Amino acid sequence: MKRKGTAVLFLAALGLLAACVGGPATAPSGATRPSGSKQWVFQLGAMGVDKLQPFQVASYDKPGAVYPAETDTEIFGRLAWLNALLDSFDLHARLNLDEKEKLYRALFTAIPALPTDDYYRVVAIGQFFDPKTPLIFYMRLYEAAQTAPESTRGILALIGNFIITEDKATGRPSRKPMSDMIMPQYFWSSLGICFDDGHVVKGSYLYSEEVKKDLISEAGGNRAMELINLADFYIKDELPDNDSTVPAMLEEVWLSGASTEMRVASRMNLALFHLAHDDLAGAQRMLIDAQNAANGISDPDFRSVLDVQLPHMIELYRRLTD
Repeated sequence: MKRKGTAVLFLAALGLLAACVGGPATAPSGATRPSGSKQWVFQLGAMGVDKLQPFQVASYDKPGAVYPAETDTEIFGRLAWLNALLDSFDLHARLNLDEKEKLYRALFTAIPALPTDDYYRVVAIGQFFDPKTPLIFYMRLYEAAQTAPESTRGILALIGNFIITEDKATGRPSRKPMSDMIMPQYFWSSLGICFDDGHVVKGSYLYSEEVKKDLISEAGGNRAMELINLADFYIKDELPDNDSTVPAMLEEVWLSGASTEMRVASRMNLALFHLAHDDLAGAQRMLIDAQNAANGISDPDFRSVLDVQLPHMIELYRRLTD
């Protein structure tokens, strides 16, 4: 279920995220920090990450790390974040379901109850960039800024072992891997808010009136698209109150004369709604509805969501709650 308590305002969230970008005052245990440097240097070779098989998932905690007892937690917010990462790094087709489960457990289990400089985790995906260079996430739990609400217990940061540069040939963004170091203020990162009740929300999913207006504008007057965009937004944000409007919004699309793609998308979003509210059977029913209605849809990106991404999210939820 979604967290219960004070809503996090988007502007306040920006403040608490900005506070963590520069990194803690000291290097994490197990890493060295050259005098006067803002980078940490890890002995990745000693961890064996350069010997992983292609797209093999492995994780390494700081030796002797102690995890305080976690609060009870929901799963959907973390699954939504995982799905976004898989999409960003084109991993949906490259990782099988077992590897996705392993990646979820490596990233999102045993998060410390409080920020501490004694904790870090390295999560690696083998041979992502080249045969000797994996994709690596360095994970830390940072203390939240004073602007954060009392229900925020920390900012979970996934910091990649690469920087974003511009490909001179195409002018498009590209990833440039860096070896055995991390500079938190310069490298790619993905941030999530950890709440006292264990709920985790990816930073970009936090509610904002500005984002809501943009989603409505992007629909260009298409009622079905507007409802689907808003429903997806409400399902993934941190506010429980706006969820009550989601089923009626999506049912309106399903019963309308909208395109097949819009109607199928309404059922897929309703599956997400059921997952967010701990209703696995409801999610499975909506997936079947969506698949039965999808005859004639051939767009590969749409089919990926319908045939791979959503079924895997539902199955991962089942495994994680079994």
